[in-house]
Amino acid sequence: MPQCPCTGLPLPKSLRLATDSSTPPYPSTSLWTTKGDEPFIIEEYIEGKTLTAFVNDNPNYFKTRKHADTFIDELLSVIGYLHQHDIIYLDLKPDNIIVSSIGHQLRLVDLGGCWTCCFDNTTARTPSFAAPEQLKDGYQANTCTDIFLIGRTLQYINVPHIYNKVPSHSPYFNAC
Repeated sequence: MPQCPCTGLPLPKSLRLATDSSTPPYPSTSLWTTKGDEPFIIEEYIEGKTLTAFVNDNPNYFKTRKHADTFIDELLSVIGYLHQHDIIYLDLKPDNIIVSSIGHQLRLVDLGGCWTCCFDNTTARTPSFAAPEQLKDGYQANTCTDIFLIGRTLQYINVPHIYNKVPSHSPYFNAC
């Protein structure tokens, strides 16, 4: 597991991706420092707005097929990348997605609540946006939660009606 260069302690899960990759959907780490015994990390500033603010300012932006397709492709790619690395986001919501000012690219923030095999006791969620199973006692994190949260996010941005169907032959249909 990657370690903090200042303290030698294991990195918080929210920083593992930033230090292990230069993947654009995540803020990159630019400075490590400490304050007392606590490590502090300064991450790249992302010029843009939360998805919540972006939709409020541009209510019809995702009604065009081109913009909806691009957003969906980026969101599925980002969540797919996390799942390939055994990370479950758990708290996907419009306030944790930044839409960049240049190119309207999607960037995820606040990965601190993610589930990984090293940080498996997380209960991260936003109750008003959570998957139903997240609100039950004894919930065990799994990728189906993120699939539900992708759907909630698409519902929030009000994508065109063409996306309101899940084909029964989808590999995700029986997985959840």
